[in-house]
Amino acid sequence: MRHGTADRSTRQDFYEAMIVIAVELIVDEDHAREFRERVTQHAKNCLSEPGCVRFDVAEDSEQAGRFLIWENYLDFEAVDAHRAQPYFDQFFESIAPITKGQRFSLLQLLTPAPRSPQPSSPESKK
Repeated sequence: MRHGTADRSTRQDFYEAMIVIAVELIVDEDHAREFRERVTQHAKNCLSEPGCVRFDVAEDSEQAGRFLIWENYLDFEAVDAHRAQPYFDQFFESIAPITKGQRFSLLQLLTPAPRSPQPSSPESKK
């Protein structure tokens, strides 16, 4: 089974909104630096995809080696395109030896993605 695969035929209405892939990875603490480098490159690759809206990676400050990834895609077709990229399987193959645990969730975004802060206009300061 590919990471986060779901049966689209029974959940068609689910895929009409933006899709989120949430990933929790537990990495061997001795390889956390190596993982940071690989996941940073993977994020850059994913963000180059037209259907990838956001790709965030967070490292747990209280549990060493625990990382959370939050990916937003426009729709399920964008998720399919993401999984078809050669770097997708390459990333997971490269981290397999240093990964102690993983959990994937495929979610529907219920609230709009946050907007980037807009610079204040000179008129708004009056």
